[in-house]
Amino acid sequence: LSLWEVRTRTRRWQATVGGGDDGAAAFAFTPDSRRIWCEGLGGRLLELDCADGRTRGDLPAPNATGVSVSPDGASLAVATGGSQVPVWDL
Repeated sequence: LSLWEVRTRTRRWQATVGGGDDGAAAFAFTPDSRRIWCEGLGGRLLELDCADGRTRGDLPAPNATGVSVSPDGASLAVATGGSQVPVWDL
């Protein structure tokens, strides 16, 4: 997963997060744009700091296919391809 600075067209950081064959298939920014939640190895969702790409936290999420952070940043919903959508309080 890479984060780019659009104005300068430079990559701010790159992180190996695992996930699908082509990297993270599921990811979402927090409303304040300070964090990214993305699919990681071992059925985990990783919370990455947008400033430096470091992992700040993680949650269990086997088979994640989609991630969404609520507009207030208080909840995280995870699509897993099943009939239920787990929602985490952040």
